[in-house]
Amino acid sequence: MPKYIGLDLGQATTKIYEKGRGIVLREPTAIAYDTVRGDVIAVGKDARKMYGRTPKDKEAVLPLKGGVIDSFVDTSEVLYSFFVKNGYTGLFNRPKIAVGVPWGISEVERNAFENVCMEAGASGVTHLVAQPMAAALGAGINVLKAKGNLICDIGGGKTQTAVISYRGVLHAGITRVGGCDLDAAIISYIKNTFNVLIGENTAELIKKTAGSAHPMFDKGNFRVYGKDIVTGRATAVSITSAEVRGAMIESFERIVDGIHATLEDMPPRIASDIYDNGMTLCGGTSLLPGIDKLLEQALGMPVRRASRPLDCIVKGIGKIIDSPGELAEIVSRQEMLD
Repeated sequence: MPKYIGLDLGQATTKIYEKGRGIVLREPTAIAYDTVRGDVIAVGKDARKMYGRTPKDKEAVLPLKGGVIDSFVDTSEVLYSFFVKNGYTGLFNRPKIAVGVPWGISEVERNAFENVCMEAGASGVTHLVAQPMAAALGAGINVLKAKGNLICDIGGGKTQTAVISYRGVLHAGITRVGGCDLDAAIISYIKNTFNVLIGENTAELIKKTAGSAHPMFDKGNFRVYGKDIVTGRATAVSITSAEVRGAMIESFERIVDGIHATLEDMPPRIASDIYDNGMTLCGGTSLLPGIDKLLEQALGMPVRRASRPLDCIVKGIGKIIDSPGELAEIVSRQEMLD
């Protein structure tokens, strides 16, 4: 019997929820090719490890940019590989899919999400679920009540902020800043300050081990290894946690500005609910130490991190496909396309 799955196709990670089973896959959204033969040589974790480290006849690709599909072919190849891994292939096993899509994307971009699922082997796409709504459901917010809630999802390529009340998104905004931009800021800082080049994987490691968004989470000094721009040799430099935070500050400011813009446009009657309840934070970048404290100070409201923030979107889609009644109605395909 065909499966029914929920898909969170993220710039950094793809997650799949299977009806009745829960989350069955978490893999980096990455693919690697032999550029001479054109063959796929790795997908997911193995391809992500190769990113920025391949010889000239190999290439590792991240097919989503800013949370939307940048390469249709590469994305469909990634999804097809994940479907094969989970047994979602064959004439009688092609799955039905509910897929999360960013808020405010164009009709063309929405169609790309639907078409890439079909190209990868889906039998049909039942719902295009707005990611902020899915994140709110996955974070445990009761979206059926007439009470304002603020959700902020900080992912790899974007930050989405939404005001949700009584079965719908009242207002939402998207800022094209996420964890990948923090990595790029670290790369730029080390290059400009020390004349040393590092790769994306090294920058991500620095962010995770030395990075923070608030001074109370400083972690001391760290050695960074890279390539000296002048000599071309491998070299090491010392960087402080405060320097890493300073390198990322402009990206933090853009995230705060995006949240402020969303709050400015929310209905006045919802404001008291929002400032009483505060904001729920989710997404992979929400795990950065101190980002909740930074946002509390900048916004003047309580900020709490959701339980298992990495999985909120896919968990929310899972709730929809597990409870096809009232929840499915409020996130109908037609509502998403209006």
